[in-house]
Amino acid sequence: MSFSIPIKPVAWSVKKGYRALYTPAKVRQYEKDVGWQARAAMKKAGFPKPFFDPIKLYLTFHMPIPKTRRWRQKRDKTWVGLRPGEPHTQIPDLRNLSKSTEDGLKRIVFGDDCQVWRDGDSKVWAEAGRVDVKVEIGE
Repeated sequence: MSFSIPIKPVAWSVKKGYRALYTPAKVRQYEKDVGWQARAAMKKAGFPKPFFDPIKLYLTFHMPIPKTRRWRQKRDKTWVGLRPGEPHTQIPDLRNLSKSTEDGLKRIVFGDDCQVWRDGDSKVWAEAGRVDVKVEIGE
């Protein structure tokens, strides 16, 4: 099963409060949005409940290219900037992006993220932010 979530990826993070650590509102909202999109995709695919088998999870994060770094031609006819599809090698960290997305998918696509036994994550530049999710059940 695969689906796309049209949202700018947000990395998982924790902030230090007065007495405890907490998850920032931006991350909580991202996880909630991912959950709603995943719930709709599961319903559309005919899976009303989460999977409880071993899962292979492949995530591709499409990071939006800033306007100042878009692929363009300069006055001297040379091309500069970033093109869609090129590897994204800047912050946010790939592991933190995966963590926040898996937390959003938890209890909707799969019971717990410990069921993920293989993952293939990548992040690339794109015109607009989105997350492509591919789930394979079984070993």
